[in-house]
Amino acid sequence: DIKITKFKTNINCPHCLAKVTPVLNAMSEIDHWHVELENPDKTLTIEGNISPELVVQALKDAGYQAETL
Repeated sequence: DIKITKFKTNINCPHCLAKVTPVLNAMSEIDHWHVELENPDKTLTIEGNISPELVVQALKDAGYQAETL
């Protein structure tokens, strides 16, 4: 079963996206991820068996905020 988790983030531009890409790509538990830059919540959708806390911490370490939706 694929687990899908959504987060509200402050990743709001292509430059921000470029900064978080290597961070998220390095997490082997993530199968696929996407940020909706056009969405007011800048929703990050993650497919994979990973705890939301790990994602939030990884983004925090990269300088961004995320909260589970």
